[in-house]
Amino acid sequence: MDLRHRPIPGYWYSSPEGLLYCIRAFLYHNGSPARIWMEDISGVRASFTLSEWRDLDLVIHSPMTNKTVDSATTG
Repeated sequence: MDLRHRPIPGYWYSSPEGLLYCIRAFLYHNGSPARIWMEDISGVRASFTLSEWRDLDLVIHSPMTNKTVDSATTG
């Protein structure tokens, strides 16, 4: 599964219509991911199976970044 179709918690994805969704969590059943818990930009939450996720045709919008830039190393 490429990055376009791999749900990653904390990352934002955009739909072909330009709507934004954030992956909040995975719901597990018997130790395997069963559903993906998502939230749209307005706070509405929904869950989807992995198959339903692929059908949404979402692409990664911007990854979550925890890096800080050190001004001493950037010149």
